[in-house]
Amino acid sequence: MNEESAQSKTGSKDAKPKGLVMKLVEVMASVDRVAKNGNNATQGYKYAQAADVYDAVRSELARRFVLLVPRADSISFADVPTKSGGVLKVCTWVGGFDFTDGETGEVLPVKAFGQGSDSGDKALYKAI
Repeated sequence: MNEESAQSKTGSKDAKPKGLVMKLVEVMASVDRVAKNGNNATQGYKYAQAADVYDAVRSELARRFVLLVPRADSISFADVPTKSGGVLKVCTWVGGFDFTDGETGEVLPVKAFGQGSDSGDKALYKAI
């Protein structure tokens, strides 16, 4: 970022940029409730789909030059037999998400854990 664009963004050359946590609070304030467009007919509940959450948050993060990157510390798979004689793949994912401020370089790592199962190849995506 050149000096002129930095100056126009902050109002003055000496203004201190907002910290990463303040930018994330702004994103929280700007994103209203995400509609529950997903429907689990088998278990009878509605849920907010990951794509809908992503769509609601992505542009607000980008406006503030904040990048969100997933991180995998470990991934493991196990085969679990089903009652019908099939095999279910269970994936355990341990990692997190790193929020990175593109203006200051500040990084906020957030730990996460997930487990997902699928009879095909989607267990990892369900775990994340």
